[in-house]
This record gives sequence, structure tokens and C-alpha cells, in this order.
Amino acid sequence: MKKSIAYLPPSNQKELNFIVENILKRLKQTEMIILFGSYARNDYVVYDEKEEFNKVQFFVSDYDILVVTSGISDGIAGKALDNVEDLYYRSVKEKDADRQPPLQFINEDIKKLNKDLTTGQYFYTQIKQEGIVLYDSGKFKLARRRKPDMEDTKKKAQYHFEEKFA
Repeated sequence: MKKSIAYLPPSNQKELNFIVENILKRLKQTEMIILFGSYARNDYVVYDEKEEFNKVQFFVSDYDILVVTSGISDGIAGKALDNVEDLYYRSVKEKDADRQPPLQFINEDIKKLNKDLTTGQYFYTQIKQEGIVLYDSGKFKLARRRKPDMEDTKKKAQYHFEEKFA
């Protein structure tokens, strides 16, 4: 995984540092913070606008952030991350809100994340491959990612399809 966001504009670096600082203040059980998605791949969209159905639509890439914790319930972690999200949006109030990257958190326990990596769970293997570590407590290591087994992935997809569209 990469460890630098130096390629991002200073304003994005400042926002990401603000987010990391506030996660660490409010969620002491944080072990890792990983940026993934378009900002990690450096193919993000700052602002795109087009007209559809006689209405102007705009698009801005979001900050996708995986917060890896240990020994804390999803509910408590979720509340802390909601608090950070509120602080982030309040901090950018003065700016053009339409052009501000939205913030998306995923919280995962280190044990579950490592299990998903070793079983080749596609979403997390992609994060490990493309992600950027914004913070690492140094207490844990991520498991080696196993390449996804396409037959297993197909079975999981079929299971979820049947469950949702019975």
C-alpha cells in the first residue's frame, strides 16, 4: 500500500489531515486509516456538471475512508465517525459546498478485515492493493491479500442475488 498523499493539492491534504486528526481524537481504538477509491487512485473528479432532463446535475468525487479498529462495537465507532463527519462538513461551510468532496466512512474490525483479506474478499483486496495508509498505530499488520477466487465470488453473488430478489 502507498503511504503518501503528496500528489494531492494542498487543500485536499489539509482536509484529509483534519479528518485523520479528528478520527484519532474521537475514536481511540483506531488502528489504521486508509484512503481508497478515486482519491487514492488519483482519478478523482473535482467538479463535473452536465444538464440532464432540463436540470443541471453535478458530480464531485468523495473521500472514501476505511477506519480499521480493534475491540469496539460498530455502534460506538459509527457514532464517533458521524461526529467526525459533522465536524468536517461544518469546517468547510465557508467554501462552495457543491464542490466539496463528500465524506464516506467504512469501519471494520482488524480481525474481520484480515479474515476477509485471507479469503480473497474482493472489496478489501482492492483497498489493500490501491489504498493509501493515512494512519497506522503499528500494533497490527494487514494479512496478505489472496487473489479472489472467481468461482467463490460467483457463488457469493448468486447467494446475495437470491436473498434480495427471492
